[in-house]
Amino acid sequence: LNNSNLKAFELNISGNDIGVAGAQAISMNLPEAANLCKLDVSESGIGDEGIAMICFGLIGSKCLNELCLDGCYKPPSKGDPRAA
Repeated sequence: LNNSNLKAFELNISGNDIGVAGAQAISMNLPEAANLCKLDVSESGIGDEGIAMICFGLIGSKCLNELCLDGCYKPPSKGDPRAA
């Protein structure tokens, strides 16, 4: 993915239920995706943990200028201590 001949590209996996495991896979490969300019993981069931993984994978990204996370946040349930 880190190829000087490769033009900037977008990855749209919105609406696919990739879950946390999918977010982890993306995160692990983001450092190699130097030409990725847009990543759309909207409505992909990654939740807070997956969002954090992807953000961690983006540290040092120089090309990405758009990250779409619509519908990924899951508010804590009533029994969760974070729901105060």
